[in-house]
Amino acid sequence: MHATTDAATDDGSTSITIPLRSRRVQRAQLLLPLRDAVAALALAWASLPRFRSGVPGEMALAAADAIVAVALVVAIAREYSLRGAPHGEQQHHGTIAWTEVAAALMLFVEAYHQWHEGRPGRKLPYLTALVGLITLYKGMRHDWFAARTARRRVLRLDGEGMLFRWSRLHRVRVPRSEIASLAVSDRAVVVTRPDGTHRTISLRDALEPARVVAAVRTWAEAEGIAVDGVAKP
Repeated sequence: MHATTDAATDDGSTSITIPLRSRRVQRAQLLLPLRDAVAALALAWASLPRFRSGVPGEMALAAADAIVAVALVVAIAREYSLRGAPHGEQQHHGTIAWTEVAAALMLFVEAYHQWHEGRPGRKLPYLTALVGLITLYKGMRHDWFAARTARRRVLRLDGEGMLFRWSRLHRVRVPRSEIASLAVSDRAVVVTRPDGTHRTISLRDALEPARVVAAVRTWAEAEGIAVDGVAKP
């Protein structure tokens, strides 16, 4: 989580907004480059017969395969090394996602292979090239897409209640009128309604649950909401 907004609204209530980071999304971000690396190695391996053919055109195409595969593996290695750097360096390592740029180049090479080899389906090379263009655009506008995604994943606490927005489709909203008291832990936020019933909001997917819990406690104190003990897992 990069930023926290804590301010008083016009009606005097406290408003807190913090980004939510997902364990599931982080795992996917770790696995996708590995998938691309496997594809790059497969591309390089498939180019070996072209090298041995002795035909200049085929050898040039094989060289292009090898160069793109190496570029993608280097970009993936660089990305993993940056993830091991201090937190600030991870967040500001550049505006271009070189892994996606290299993956786009690999898609362009694959599209050329499909066209050159006359594979079934006249539209297939063009569709592959289109996916490559989209991937290239995402790589060049990496910071813009990352900021847009971060804005979608937020915890918002204000006079209207609590909003956990994990993604465009996954969100949990609890109106202030339905909150009599709270119990919190690193695994869950349990809401006790005025009628005594309970609602549990899981934090198992939160990458930094302690930050979420601290924000909820701060907001509850400002709103005069009792925090009763610790929520059970």
